Amino acid sequence: MSSIALFKNSDKNYQPQHSTIQDQRVQRRVERDQRDLRRLFTFIIAILAFLLLAEIVYHVLIAPYLVVNKISIQAAGDFPYTNEELLSIAAVEGSTYFFDVKPELISARLERVPLIKSAEVSKEFPHSLNIAIIERQPLAALTILDAGGMVPTYVDSSGIIFRSKGVEFLDLPIISGIDVPVYKDGMQLPQVLTNFLEDLSRLQVENPALYRLISEVKFVKKNATDYEVVLFPSQYQVRVRTGPALTEELMKYIVLVLDVVADKGMEATIEEIDFRTDEVVYRVGEE
Repeated sequence: MSSIALFKNSDKNYQPQHSTIQDQRVQRRVERDQRDLRRLFTFIIAILAFLLLAEIVYHVLIAPYLVVNKISIQAAGDFPYTNEELLSIAAVEGSTYFFDVKPELISARLERVPLIKSAEVSKEFPHSLNIAIIERQPLAALTILDAGGMVPTYVDSSGIIFRSKGVEFLDLPIISGIDVPVYKDGMQLPQVLTNFLEDLSRLQVENPALYRLISEVKFVKKNATDYEVVLFPSQYQVRVRTGPALTEELMKYIVLVLDVVADKGMEATIEEIDFRTDEVVYRVGEE
């Protein structure tokens, strides 16, 4: 008969060997992570120190030599502002650091001048600044009230009112029938007139001869949002009433009718010819 003896470990502090190995691994991992973290912090501090040193070197040794000292301004030969005036408006000084120059800001300052339609500004490393001025093209003339009295101004195809220093009216149509308050830079004619002004500008480009036949454009207000147009031809005594649109074909038709009226000697009796409908209507006497 066999027997089996059972033994019980009475040592309460006994730990298996594999648990001790695991603890050692964890300890080594913690030490390695701490060492890597110290290296990372050291690397970050070194980078920050390098950047600080580089900035100090830049401001002390490099920046003083990166100064804008070459400024090129392109504008039309008869542009009424001097380069000094433009630079004053743009707030550009000769001692400005190259990297402190903001082309968008300079462009915005210059475009506050009503005569300037757009200003393209660019930099060329390390010392150059280029400014290209595109001025507004006068489409019609308009007399408005200023602090000093009535003054001549111009209107472009977008309805912007502007003055040109020392320049009198060109051979342009006169705009009338618009109540304009005291002049301020950046004023604009009512938006409802923009489409007609664009038509007039298109006629100016595509058929200058027809455009020059218009001596005056009178806007007749029908209501808050609608206008009619009365044209005063330069070579005829009869005024012409049209709708809010003006095309080259319509102007050719107007001239054709006016030629017929002039040939028949009817200019003295006809006050106005109405082209707002398909049928041409003329009126005799006062409006």
